[in-house]
Amino acid sequence: SNGVACSDTNGPVTSFPSTNVTVNASATWSSWVGEVRACITVACIRSVVGTFTAGSGSTQATTAVPHVAGNRLVALFRNTTAGTNVMGVSNTAGDTWAFCTGSRQNTTTHTEIWSTTNATNGNAADVVTGTLASNDTNRTITVAEVNGLQTGSCETAAIANCSGCTSLTSASFSPAAAGNMNLATINDTMGATITAGTNYVSLSSQVDEQRTGAPSGSQTANFTFTSTNAGMSVASFKANAVGSAGLQVSSFLVGP
Repeated sequence: SNGVACSDTNGPVTSFPSTNVTVNASATWSSWVGEVRACITVACIRSVVGTFTAGSGSTQATTAVPHVAGNRLVALFRNTTAGTNVMGVSNTAGDTWAFCTGSRQNTTTHTEIWSTTNATNGNAADVVTGTLASNDTNRTITVAEVNGLQTGSCETAAIANCSGCTSLTSASFSPAAAGNMNLATINDTMGATITAGTNYVSLSSQVDEQRTGAPSGSQTANFTFTSTNAGMSVASFKANAVGSAGLQVSSFLVGP
């Protein structure tokens, strides 16, 4: 009778280990190996870690979490003291970080977005740390681990701020091609109830939102909230080309 045997690696791997299956050498058989990637067509969030630190300090760090080699990390910072911009970002894995041009603002509702510039190093207890220009009394950081972003993928960004408002929309930004991942963050001064904007969904906290598979051309990001003073940043990251992920056949054997 006909039979089928299937095996998998039971988790992410950097190479395929060999697996033996007993077959009937006199019967017709075939064997193939496929690679299943985490994202089917565009970039996707693998994990999110957020941290709030009260009290005066000049650094802001996440808890230790596992990060997979080859993904990108995006750090979203919110500081409440004017002038406490982020001077630099580092992590336990020793990755290189860069500020996403255009997303920095110097107001009492300061927000910034940084990202790793290349494929990250894997680390079982990775801590991401931002160094601030001066002490801040309320420092918040969210780090998203994203699968499927291109190298140097922070393509374009925008900011916005308002006083005594109930919604906030960023300046327009224009990705060159469809399929980008947009990540946005907002900082408020009154503890407002915040809701993700149109076409966006919240991350692990109300203060962050994402849009996967964003269109090309001019667009904005926005939040709505109870009346407050607020500032926001949004950055658009280039995803891998559509069709570059999914199930890939690595080898195909036929016998006997």
